[in-house]
Amino acid sequence: MPSYWISTLRDIAAFSANSGHSLAVDSRRNLFAGGGNDYGESSPPPQALTNIIAVAAGVNHSLALKTNRSVVAWGRNTDGQCNVPLDLPVVSAISAGFGHNLALLNVSAGPRIVRHPQSQTVSIGSSITLNVDAIGQPPLRYRWYFSNNPIPNATNSILSLTNVQSSQSGTYAVVVSDFSGSSTSNPALLSIVPALHIDMVPAISLQGDVGRTYTLEYVNAVGVGSWTPLASILITNTGQLYFDTSAVGQPARYYRLTLVP
Repeated sequence: MPSYWISTLRDIAAFSANSGHSLAVDSRRNLFAGGGNDYGESSPPPQALTNIIAVAAGVNHSLALKTNRSVVAWGRNTDGQCNVPLDLPVVSAISAGFGHNLALLNVSAGPRIVRHPQSQTVSIGSSITLNVDAIGQPPLRYRWYFSNNPIPNATNSILSLTNVQSSQSGTYAVVVSDFSGSSTSNPALLSIVPALHIDMVPAISLQGDVGRTYTLEYVNAVGVGSWTPLASILITNTGQLYFDTSAVGQPARYYRLTLVP
């Protein structure tokens, strides 16, 4: 951006300048940067262009504070000044120096939930997992609730439910807390619906001499492995049926009928 860029801006809500570059935020929370750019200090990443409430210009790096109170850093990083901690709590103000930064933390805000549990629709008998991601002052503590009632022993970031039934349909939420306070997730709606499970069983029509006994054998793939005896069958009528319940879940199966000597 050219060095005269600042003269074209209006409705400035926040501003910061250092020895070679400047940062500005307009009333719509959009970020503008100009001046020296030897280390990319005037080239903000996409996540720093909108929803900005404060900026801080270091000597060769830049900071932006977003509306969700997270921090974005870019530019020279020789001393790690652009490495924003992943577990940085809620930030109220920022400042940038030569090779370091300062952040004022809102320690009374409690943890910040960055991913809420998601609503799901599953069939009766399913297993489901609800999870939450939060940042705050460790150690973080978790308490899951079902329809505002605490779930016994549900004190981790992940809630696993097995063989769910219709009575478990409803809203689930988790409270995350640290020494400074607590935050409650958005409710996740779990809908449990009836379902059908259909297993196709081969019906085999046996053609043999009535009164003779035959061995029914199978193999799952022709040319792979040997024939496995399935049943010894006395033929009592023409076109006698045999149902192979052991074939459930098999992608393919081949049969043959051999006469018992």
